[in-house]
Amino acid sequence: MTPAALETIARHAARSALERAYHPSLIATAHHEAGHAIVAYSFGWPILTATVSQGDGLLGYVRVDAPDSTTALQAAAFKLAGLLAEAMLTDGTDTNEVGAWSSDLAAVHLLAESAKDETLRTRAITLASATLKRRWPQVKQLATALIDRLTLTGTDVAKLLPPRHTVYLIQN
Repeated sequence: MTPAALETIARHAARSALERAYHPSLIATAHHEAGHAIVAYSFGWPILTATVSQGDGLLGYVRVDAPDSTTALQAAAFKLAGLLAEAMLTDGTDTNEVGAWSSDLAAVHLLAESAKDETLRTRAITLASATLKRRWPQVKQLATALIDRLTLTGTDVAKLLPPRHTVYLIQN
């Protein structure tokens, strides 16, 4: 690659980083996705990809390899973790578009209905909140990396986070 091409790439990267730094919704979205990733990671689920994208609206997703033995409580905690991390970022005073949460909230509602468990959402909130509070420095670290790179592979995430401590859930 020529020096001129490298300079062009560097200028573009610097401009993109500057533009991203001033987009408040990107910060919220990165924390939202980091919340999902941290809860999944605490369950011992391998993270395949975490990403945020800029466009007309900010979107993101975390792809994980959840085992077949995943409980409804784990699935619900994973779904709610993004919303909770975003709320924790702003102390619940300012959050991203509620529409971005609707699919997560709908999924938890369906999980609760199919499990015939009226307490599932409350228990999932408790589990996800405790995990996020305990690992808030890692949420911030992962969110910062997402803002910087926009996409992280599972290997990137594993390098950023300390060795995982698996949470075992005991069914009553």
